[in-house]
Amino acid sequence: VLKRADDFYGRTVVIAARISALALGGEVLASDLVHALARGLGTFTFGAPRTATLKGLEGSFSVYPVLG
Repeated sequence: VLKRADDFYGRTVVIAARISALALGGEVLASDLVHALARGLGTFTFGAPRTATLKGLEGSFSVYPVLG
């Protein structure tokens, strides 16, 4: 993430925005990276991954619903 003044930008911000736009009402989705970092903590429970394509980005991404 890059920051200039009070604005954040960069590829990471675009990915986060695209993933959050995929979430249904009341749903929280985590990227593959967030899932990998958080799953070992025991703080969150994740659902089965979904494969998503994100507008403007090549390839597919795994997103995980956060269950609790």
